[in-house]
Amino acid sequence: MHHLSANILSIKGAFLLLSFGFLPNSFASAAPALKNENLLVGQPQGYKIAYRTRVKNMKMTEMIPQSQSLKNWSEMVTVQVFLNDKKLSPSNFFHLMRTTHTKACKGSRAILIKKGFENGYAYSFFFLICPLNTKTKKPEYTWFKTIRGKDSFYVVQKAWKKKPAKSSIVKWTKYLRRVSACDTRKAQHKCPAK
Repeated sequence: MHHLSANILSIKGAFLLLSFGFLPNSFASAAPALKNENLLVGQPQGYKIAYRTRVKNMKMTEMIPQSQSLKNWSEMVTVQVFLNDKKLSPSNFFHLMRTTHTKACKGSRAILIKKGFENGYAYSFFFLICPLNTKTKKPEYTWFKTIRGKDSFYVVQKAWKKKPAKSSIVKWTKYLRRVSACDTRKAQHKCPAK
């Protein structure tokens, strides 16, 4: 599975993934004019977009540190947007990932950290641990934040091919907490002011 990271991504409407407008420090303060439903996610400082694709209704972007390559990355942020998907939910996505991970990686663990509502949208925050990925011969630790939008389903991941340091976990937990969705059409999903 590829992973993705970016400074600020704005997904407008159910079918349009905008060009990435990158914000250095704040997700909202320099955001482009928003319209319809949007995913707000920041591109980490020192990261580059390494890969983008669209497969049917899924758009994905992978971001890695500037000095790394897709063939040899040690950390990655992945953003996936499942356009117009009405079936996925934070709960069933967690169970799907847990089942898939258990089959693919011996001794894997899936831990649901938190679920609830943010800005009127259902979300979950969880992580998966694979002690040894048989393809890379390295461990893999992946943190996930999922959001059930009205138009689309959103997944943002942070992955390491090593056990992350406590300071790294704290840093990336804060990053994922800032990921959010909003909708200019709905007061209960208010978008940030410019």
